[in-house]
Amino acid sequence: MASKVTVLVCGGINVDRFFKVNRLPHKGETLLGKSMFNGVGGKAANTAVACSKLGADTSFIGAFGDDSYTETLENALKTHNVCTQTAYRLKGSGIPCGQAYIFSLPDGDNSIIVVPAANAAWPLKLNELQMSTLKQSDCILLQREVPEIYNIRIAQVAKQYGITVMLDMGGEDTKISPQLLQFVDILSPNESELHRLIHFFLPPKMPTETGFAKFSAMKKIKKACIALQQYNKNLCVLLKRGENGALFIDGQGNVIQQQAMKVSQSAIQDTTGAGDTFLGAFAVEYIRQCKLANIWKHPASQGQPQPQNEQTRLQCIAYGMKFACVAAGLSIQTKGTIPSIPDLKDVVCTSLQHPI
Repeated sequence: MASKVTVLVCGGINVDRFFKVNRLPHKGETLLGKSMFNGVGGKAANTAVACSKLGADTSFIGAFGDDSYTETLENALKTHNVCTQTAYRLKGSGIPCGQAYIFSLPDGDNSIIVVPAANAAWPLKLNELQMSTLKQSDCILLQREVPEIYNIRIAQVAKQYGITVMLDMGGEDTKISPQLLQFVDILSPNESELHRLIHFFLPPKMPTETGFAKFSAMKKIKKACIALQQYNKNLCVLLKRGENGALFIDGQGNVIQQQAMKVSQSAIQDTTGAGDTFLGAFAVEYIRQCKLANIWKHPASQGQPQPQNEQTRLQCIAYGMKFACVAAGLSIQTKGTIPSIPDLKDVVCTSLQHPI
């Protein structure tokens, strides 16, 4: 199919270990927990499953450790048709799979300890299969749950071959490397990540962090683009706004707003993976719409796309945002991160029945 989308998702995958407790222990204290269960998590793993369930041929670059959890993690991706042959396997290294220890309190708050382990122990180079898969992909999706040097390495190679790169700001909360920013096409923060982003890159004549809080989301995202254009004049920002939807702005100042899908408070079950679902859904639908309009450019594709019409490109972005808001809206109505991710049929049917 001409509209088939091929995506490569790179980043972390964890064993999520949930513990229900009445309170956290004090120093030197031992408490009995109420219950526990294991799941599969990590922003890259969640995003990869979202891309696959929403119709993309999806491959995953991450690292499986040298322990008994590798099979569990890999099967969780394979179950949803995510190709794991491109992942690193650290067999014999003694390095375990990444793990997150999540302590859930009665009031709904969580305390989390993340042990990166295999996620921070990738080999130094991309192998032949990874390189081949990257070159054939329409888009590379990155997150900040692995060391930044890994993202820089992949993004730099992607740009050498003209592949679109999208970066989710979630994960590490330190300043993004300007070297990485120059390779990114679409940067996607949530509102708290946007605030941090501008704090790190705030030019001297812009408002202080305290004064900045009063600005609207529109003004904030515009200032983000201004602050980041010194590193990448073509960088676009796709802001995830939760119940307020999404907001997009590109380097030319074009702005697109999309409201969220309306979900009653009583229907909300789990918002954990909504942002990962949103970006995966946006990437897949945006590219699919560009291909249907015959404006998608890929060096490895056969035939020549039509000359890109700016209005058509913006319309494809708007379609992608609407699709992503529906996917995210559906995801928060089911418990569990990966189990909550909707499939293509669910999103399309909901979009037709309840347009937003």
